[in-house]
Amino acid sequence: MKKLVLITISFLLTLSVFGQQDAQYSHYMFNTLVVNPGYAGSKEVVNLNGLYRKQWVNIKGSPTSQTVSIDAPAYNNNVGLALQLTNDQLGARHRRGIMATYAYRFRVAQDARLSFGLSGGIAQFGFDANKITTTVNEDVLATETVILPDANFGVYYQASRFYAGVSVNDLFSNVINPSDFGNNLVGDRGMHVFATAGYLITVSEDIKIKPSLLLKTDFQTDKTRSSAPSEFDFNAFVLLKEKLWIGASLRTAAPHVGNSFVAESMIGLVEFYVNDQFRVGYSYDYTLTDLGRFNTGSHEISLGYFFKGNDAKNTRMLTPRYF
Repeated sequence: MKKLVLITISFLLTLSVFGQQDAQYSHYMFNTLVVNPGYAGSKEVVNLNGLYRKQWVNIKGSPTSQTVSIDAPAYNNNVGLALQLTNDQLGARHRRGIMATYAYRFRVAQDARLSFGLSGGIAQFGFDANKITTTVNEDVLATETVILPDANFGVYYQASRFYAGVSVNDLFSNVINPSDFGNNLVGDRGMHVFATAGYLITVSEDIKIKPSLLLKTDFQTDKTRSSAPSEFDFNAFVLLKEKLWIGASLRTAAPHVGNSFVAESMIGLVEFYVNDQFRVGYSYDYTLTDLGRFNTGSHEISLGYFFKGNDAKNTRMLTPRYF
């Protein structure tokens, strides 16, 4: 029975890894830079963010992800600049990266911008043999690392009450053959497409509602690579007195394009503004699939800080809280 449980966990974990070639965050709607480089500078203030995620608690070797980013406007808010550090650990494998972002922002209306962003940097892929316990003395595993180029491209539109964007991440993945570096190192990767949209509804001076969604897919056509599930996140949040966001998300996935979507997890999320510049948030993911039998959910912590500038009066945003 113990062997059967271990085999089942390994199988389910492998299926889920196909859909998580990129780090997954539940708080992405409070820092869209993690999925779209066109978002850089969109808050029109210097914006510092941090995310920490521990996924599938109680499963040994389950994903742990962290990211720290800073973005800011430049040249009269016509340019967005950003720097992002990431760390993604899955069992004995890790991916660490640093990305710099440049986004050019066109004013298409008094309160609306359309931006095109490009991120470029490096990613270090590593395999730590010390994290693996073998049962056969002849098994020899080596600790390895490799550094590869990385790039993302995104288009992002934002108005005072609405935003939408589409991005393509891991632009170099289709020209890199993972077998050149060993199966334990880079893994079988593909380009990922992210599409996001959200709208702010004002109910009263003290209550605002923000529905949003995220589509993630790899549209994989190369049959030599593993196809990742397409995923939809449906989100609904309420902002109370410009201080507290309370919301929920439903994450769904389809094993292959064309198949029916199934509920993967339900997420509860809160974000609290301690003051006009500092926010802190927490989310809990409850797994709805059979994998939930082996874990107690996923936890995520979000931190954000806005640096007020001397030209804050010229900022065209209603508030950096909304998007």
